[in-house]
Amino acid sequence: MPVAQAASPREELLHLVPEDVGFCLVLENLSTHGKALANSPFVDQFRSSPLGATIRNAPETEKLTALDQFLQKYLDLTAAQLCDEILGDALVVAYRPGPPGKPEEEEGLFLLRARDARLLARLVERIQSLQKESGDLQDLEERTYRGEKYFRRLEGKGTTFYCLHGPLFAFASREGILRQLIDRLREANDAESPVARQFRLLGVGKSLAALWINPRAFDAALQQNAAAAVGVQAVALRTLLVYWKALEGIALSVALEKDLAVSVAVRASVEQMPPSARQLLRTAEQPSEVWQRFPEDALLTAAGRLDIPALVEMVAEFFAPDAQKSLRAIVEGTVEAVLGRNMVQHILPNLGPDWGICLFAPPAGGRGWMPQVLGALRVRPGSMSAPVDLAVLNALNALATLAVFHHNGGQPGPLSLKSLLQDRIEVKYLVNDEQFPQGLQPAFALNGGYLIVASSPDAIRRFRTIPAQTATEPAADVLLLTLSLRGWCQFLRERREPILEYAAAKNQVSKEEAGRRMDHLLVVLQLLDRVELTQRSGPDRVTLTLRVQTAKPLR
Repeated sequence: MPVAQAASPREELLHLVPEDVGFCLVLENLSTHGKALANSPFVDQFRSSPLGATIRNAPETEKLTALDQFLQKYLDLTAAQLCDEILGDALVVAYRPGPPGKPEEEEGLFLLRARDARLLARLVERIQSLQKESGDLQDLEERTYRGEKYFRRLEGKGTTFYCLHGPLFAFASREGILRQLIDRLREANDAESPVARQFRLLGVGKSLAALWINPRAFDAALQQNAAAAVGVQAVALRTLLVYWKALEGIALSVALEKDLAVSVAVRASVEQMPPSARQLLRTAEQPSEVWQRFPEDALLTAAGRLDIPALVEMVAEFFAPDAQKSLRAIVEGTVEAVLGRNMVQHILPNLGPDWGICLFAPPAGGRGWMPQVLGALRVRPGSMSAPVDLAVLNALNALATLAVFHHNGGQPGPLSLKSLLQDRIEVKYLVNDEQFPQGLQPAFALNGGYLIVASSPDAIRRFRTIPAQTATEPAADVLLLTLSLRGWCQFLRERREPILEYAAAKNQVSKEEAGRRMDHLLVVLQLLDRVELTQRSGPDRVTLTLRVQTAKPLR
């Protein structure tokens, strides 16, 4: 039976996957990726590292040699042949859930596109021969559908089906989905398949691995659960359904290039979402200016833009009106007791959207070893009659004063609240030399339109004041988080002794044992450089990418 050639092994397999599956996992070019990684500068560095030596000498590594001997003895092929000629091009795993209340009707499909069709046929025959000898395969029945031969396998745990068509191997849990595959085999596959189109629309290119999640496959189950729910759960599920119906696809992918990148892409009809969700997405599209205000040598930084009133509105939609009223009463009875009557309605619109938090090493030669913490939230001043920034600052001051009073039992004690002028900014900070770790003096202040909370007044000084920024167009990639693994490695080495003393006392181990544990951590950290989390937004798609940059390139 002639079959038109697909653009690639990946496209050929995706053409055979029904578009109504719930999940579809694609792995491709395993052989190419594996060889590139094996010959990369990163692996060379890893082999020469203490960790590489430990793994080489581990008993589990020796078993890999035994695995190659097992494959040659029982399956008549080497591990290299299995990787290159059988698994090297592409493989697909798909799953279709059963109808609501009928989990027994779920279907699974495994597809493999081998490079060597003869070796594939020989491998299938050899595996089934071994299964017959062991009793795992009780019966093998040949069947035909539309002129295509396939097989029914009776095993001890149930019945499965498979089809071998040249370099293509298909294995299914039920006969129906295998026959659908045969139907598609007889169709010309030069056009883009529905499943391949979904991967493309989600921006998933040729990755090492990619998983597509089809929301439509789970609509019936969610609707049934929402219809059966009562009370608070019913309101939450009905609201969830609104967001779920707006979803058009989700994809998770892993790309192995110079760095390792793990991405999550979400497609949705934004116009079908509630106004609060649309506002949240619009706000998050632009990078936060907090990145320009935080130290560039930070060990960890997370920053973004969050429309707090829209978030509150969106969360409230998941609660019934009575529950919303109760929550509002709690807020009025607690928060407004500190901020003042009716201040919440004035404060929320003036909080954000810029926010951020970072950790950085304390200054060399300074007191203490603990990383400094710096958090910032934009607070607009509000109106003359209801100054929001001052109300928030006064509330923090009142809470700090109350904490001092309770801690000291209403008497002079070790905890005190102090104030200082720092670069013409008033900074309030707590001092407790008896109980706080050295260098810790929790502080807060208003600076440059931001409420700043930090681990010390010196940390507040690291928050940079910059000129007012004009509005900019959304960036292609918005940075959300950075983690400097190289910086952490340097920090641990420079402050090794006080950290070991603290870790030994905290974990109740000897200083030598704490040192061994740190050395193991440093062995791993020296192989890595940086971790970044970015966001890319489009008209109907948001992609989050976690990128791990190694000290030496992966390819």
